[in-house]
Amino acid sequence: MADILARAAHYIDNGVYEGAGLINRPTTELSEVGDGVALIEAFSHVVAFRSGDGLVLFDTSLEAFAGGVLTSLRRWTDEPVTHVCYTHGHADHVGGTGAILCEACERGHTRPKVVAHENVSPRFRRYELTNGYISPSMPGSSPQQPNSAWARERTTRTARRRRDGSGPTPGLIRTRPFARR
Repeated sequence: MADILARAAHYIDNGVYEGAGLINRPTTELSEVGDGVALIEAFSHVVAFRSGDGLVLFDTSLEAFAGGVLTSLRRWTDEPVTHVCYTHGHADHVGGTGAILCEACERGHTRPKVVAHENVSPRFRRYELTNGYISPSMPGSSPQQPNSAWARERTTRTARRRRDGSGPTPGLIRTRPFARR
């Protein structure tokens, strides 16, 4: 395991920049950064929390990294993934979800609940509509386009803040299932 916290302190606290490849290492290596908290380095990192009922993942990286992410996760724990939380709807943050869902099915576990902001599902629909019309390097273009099935049977979060920034914490206000098409 890399000492990811020491590396982060080196870059953040000391303001050191040695190039993107040294900061964002897509190795799928897992580092336990706290009791029951792990970070898996991938194109977009995956954060895993042991909840007592299973694992809660924040983001799942690209589909191309899903196998490595799952391998590292399973070296750490065999606990089932109970929730996947999307920080946002870019393909490089949600592309590995299909592998997570397939693993749950193969192991006979309950399908993980996927939690996202209410605008993630419309983003996925936009990706579907623009597939083939945008640059292959853009999030959502083939072959990394999020599958519309991943955006179904999910929970969404919305928060409304006052203009002065006060008010409830984002993401903890309203819950509703993604709309079906």
